[in-house]
Amino acid sequence: MLLSRLLTAALVPLLLLGCPGGTKDKKDKVEEEVEVILPPPSAKLIVGGLDPSFGDPNREFRAEVFGSGFEKGANVVFSGNPARNTQVTDDAAIAVTVPGLPPGVYDVTVINPDGEKATMRKGLMIRDVAVDTCQTITVYFDFDSSGLSAPVREQLDVLAACVRASGQSVVVEGHCDERGTTEYNLSLGQRRADAVVRYLGGLGVNPAGLRPVSWGEERPAVDGHDTDAWAANRRAQLVVQE
Repeated sequence: MLLSRLLTAALVPLLLLGCPGGTKDKKDKVEEEVEVILPPPSAKLIVGGLDPSFGDPNREFRAEVFGSGFEKGANVVFSGNPARNTQVTDDAAIAVTVPGLPPGVYDVTVINPDGEKATMRKGLMIRDVAVDTCQTITVYFDFDSSGLSAPVREQLDVLAACVRASGQSVVVEGHCDERGTTEYNLSLGQRRADAVVRYLGGLGVNPAGLRPVSWGEERPAVDGHDTDAWAANRRAQLVVQE
């Protein structure tokens, strides 16, 4: 009797391994179910560009918004100004009529029917018709700083829209006042130029058309040794080229 019980106890695990519904089969079934229920990745709503990205003041024109994740029935607005005759070509393109707008720089926003939205900041520029090319500008920095202030960012926003539309290139020259060593000021001038280039690149300007250089303290805009002269020399000059 004891021998029979021992044999039964030894055989039970072996029988379970070979039976349908045993431990191995249950594991395989769980793995198969996990593979089946994995959801496909969903498209992300992105506004990548507008073509053309510029226009004349107070005149409508046709344009196309590029990106991804666009859905039928999506709307397009330019800093709160709705587009007209909006037609979603596919999930990556929307044809629109840009309304007549005054000169300025505008955000481009796509809003899907479910309320999801995405924006390309400063993606449209309405230029003064008298301006044929982008103009060289100068921006200024605080003492020993390469940070971009709000007024500087506004200047760069306008220039970025113009450069995107014109296809011109820009040399960004970093400058410093006379205080500090030559080596330190060359480094600081480079940081200032690089900060401007990064900001313009973030606004969609082609990095291949941006060249940062540093002149340190070697090319002052104003000769002098007082606070006014120093403030005028802490700058980055953006030289627009064909």
